[in-house]
Amino acid sequence: MKKTLIICVLFFIFISLTYAQTKKDSIQSAITSLKKEKISSLIKNAENLKSGNYKDVLYSFFQLAAKDLTGQNKSFGFNSTLFAIKLKLDSTLNRDYNLKNQNFARNFQFNFKLNLDTAFKFKGFTSGFTFAIVNQRDHQLADFSESYLGKVLYPLLDTIQKQSSAYTAFIVNQNLSREKRVALLTEMQSGIDSLFTNYTLSYLPEAFFNGLKYPAGLISSLRKIDVISDSLYKELDKKWLWTIKGNASSNKTGRFNRANLETIILKGKKPELDIRAGVYYADTLVKSRLSRFVVYSSAGFNLPLLITKRTNIIEFKPYLEYTQILKNLLPNEENYRFLANADLRFRITEGLWLPLTLKYDLKNGNFLGFLNVSINLNGINSN
Repeated sequence: MKKTLIICVLFFIFISLTYAQTKKDSIQSAITSLKKEKISSLIKNAENLKSGNYKDVLYSFFQLAAKDLTGQNKSFGFNSTLFAIKLKLDSTLNRDYNLKNQNFARNFQFNFKLNLDTAFKFKGFTSGFTFAIVNQRDHQLADFSESYLGKVLYPLLDTIQKQSSAYTAFIVNQNLSREKRVALLTEMQSGIDSLFTNYTLSYLPEAFFNGLKYPAGLISSLRKIDVISDSLYKELDKKWLWTIKGNASSNKTGRFNRANLETIILKGKKPELDIRAGVYYADTLVKSRLSRFVVYSSAGFNLPLLITKRTNIIEFKPYLEYTQILKNLLPNEENYRFLANADLRFRITEGLWLPLTLKYDLKNGNFLGFLNVSINLNGINSN
């Protein structure tokens, strides 16, 4: 009987220690997850700082777009990066050590569009690609470890993890009931979450701060991190972006009828320099099918007109555009046009933009307007 009792006591102790270790591992996993969420939230906030003009050139994950809704060449399209598709299949690609190996996938984008006429009837489709030859604005690959942010952020996160480990060990080693241990460890986890999101220490137990000289320094450091990260990402968004893109279109019977190749350069933030140049081939039906080649170029500056909560709400981009027909000029058609244009963008929600394009023919005095819609879908997570 005594032997049986000893075995039962040892078994109970084994179960308790196993549970304690499991709970300890679970809490440490949760703390690590919170650290990742903090870093991920800095990146996500930085995504909102990007201009609408930049997102139309190089979207981060997915984009739905409606173009020329008031004109003759309407289209509805889906755009995505290769990385966004791969990330949906394997969430571990979003981790630091995997991101560095996804440079091509992050900078290669593809698109599909349905082309419609003035009555919104299907008249063909378009597909194409965009590739960033130079992309110095990639937020998720930015390395701030040697900056002041890195010197504040990473030690702070390590301090919080060290304190959580010490407090977890302290609770596990106490002679407490299982329910009491769970309650205390859950309280700590919720307190750390509140520290990251609300800058408050009031939800953390007093024993969590044992050995920590200046607990209030955690809050001031977190606030400082958010301010510094905004500043660093804003500087990042001023750097060079150079893309090349190609598209091919067909009519509703599937016959190829248009192709274009374009390159875009962006530099700066307020204002943002925007330079574009391209060439396109198109079949035009008059009395017979004509193959035409046209070159074009534009240059201007994108400016924020209204900023709230550190994000652009209204943007204005004035720019000049030059177009020249190289082959098969139509009767009574001029071989070049010189336009004074402006894009006015309104941010409706976090990802929804309404861009309005205005074009004025300087030579003939013609005025045109085009309404577009773009929805940028965020794919950032904390994995």
